[in-house]
Amino acid sequence: MEYEHSQSMAASFDLTQYLLRQPHVYMRPKIYHDGSSWCALYGDDLMMGVAAFGNTPQQAAEAWDLVWMNGEI
Repeated sequence: MEYEHSQSMAASFDLTQYLLRQPHVYMRPKIYHDGSSWCALYGDDLMMGVAAFGNTPQQAAEAWDLVWMNGEI
């Protein structure tokens, strides 16, 4: 039983470490409502910054991660 508990704790730790390494977590882009969608923006404006959009704040953050890592929209 103790082995199963330690395995569960190790899995939780791994998940936490994975989530904390997401670019939007440590870069902290501004996330705001923009018209009918959400925008995640790192920088002063859309032209000079890194931006992505989504239907929810989470989708905008996930899309922003892809732009940050791959340079793709």
